Amino acid sequence: MIDWNALLEPFHASEVKWRVGSTTKDKSKGTALAYVDARTVMDRLDNVVGPENWRDSYHETATNRIICELGVWVGDKWVTKSDGAGSTTFEGEKGAISDAFKRAAVKFGIGRYLYELPAEWRPLKSGKYFETPPDISNYVTNKRNTSAYRYGLALQECLESIICIKENIINGNLQVAAEAYFELSEDDKMALNKAPTRGGIFTTEEMQVIRSTQFREAFYGS
Repeated sequence: MIDWNALLEPFHASEVKWRVGSTTKDKSKGTALAYVDARTVMDRLDNVVGPENWRDSYHETATNRIICELGVWVGDKWVTKSDGAGSTTFEGEKGAISDAFKRAAVKFGIGRYLYELPAEWRPLKSGKYFETPPDISNYVTNKRNTSAYRYGLALQECLESIICIKENIINGNLQVAAEAYFELSEDDKMALNKAPTRGGIFTTEEMQVIRSTQFREAFYGS
């Protein structure tokens, strides 16, 4: 019998890692996005369901996304959930495989609470690393279908697209920025439509560009 609640248990603070999301113009602060690596997720599966009771397989789509099918043996059958990811900036296909695996695991509840964490702005060192990451050791999970939860989920799922949008707005390449923005789902766009004064990922200036006629015409045409 699988202890499903054990799959959902928060990870030890030492297992949670942090990456920089959006940054201020002077690179002095950045939003902290929490994640765990694929091996940590594998350890959770091994410890809870047993190494012989889970399996994973992968295939590539026509749009170069990697889909992971993660199966768990329940009773007398395999229960399979799947999700996908594109190549990452830093690790290419290897990163896509890892991300797809972790996203499929989230559908079993593993690490899902990390999407609930508020997107805190933290001081950066050399513009790339956090001086001190957030302390979530006493965080109590209580997932609700709130705007904060949807915002955190959209940040995690759409980080590559967000970076592309922001960089190309700065560079004046509205066509590429608009393509990345309008390819987001309507739910993700609504979730990310958060005022900059309340911690939104896009600055006031970027929001003005996104809402402009020129931005829409760059994608849809005049």
